[in-house]
Amino acid sequence: MVQAAGPDGSRRDVKGTIPEMDRIVWQGRQVMIIFDANVTTNSRVAAARAGLTKELVGRGCSVSWFNWDATPAEEALNGVDDLLAAVGPDLVLDIMTQAAAPASPEKNTQAETLRKIASAVVVFSSPEGDAYARVPVRDHFENLAIRKKQFAHWLTGRFYAETAKAPPP
Repeated sequence: MVQAAGPDGSRRDVKGTIPEMDRIVWQGRQVMIIFDANVTTNSRVAAARAGLTKELVGRGCSVSWFNWDATPAEEALNGVDDLLAAVGPDLVLDIMTQAAAPASPEKNTQAETLRKIASAVVVFSSPEGDAYARVPVRDHFENLAIRKKQFAHWLTGRFYAETAKAPPP
């Protein structure tokens, strides 16, 4: 649970992302998520990272993760703040730059691109059993019937925005 300022300035619990996230234009940004080293051992931390990733992808970001490769001397370090204090900002920036640079350029397949787009979609059904998708559209979300052309147009548009190509038939 995070806290955000209420209308009167008091702190209030907010489930999910903080409202300030809406103040940033996320579309097209490259974001590196840096969680504490215990992301691999703490399921709640891992779930939070996955949730943030889904939120950012839904807002149109390209997301990468910084994963700790702790040496025995660094095992006492948990967060990036600990690492900054231990080795300084220049070395941390070097580590992050190397982590962000792919070892070899990977080409996304069409299926991988469609999976990435689909990760931003929340699917639900009406009481009548009709399937809908909650999809990000610019700075808001819309509910589209999956069996209607609107959803297909949205999916085609997202695929084109990612690849500059038409999706497979």
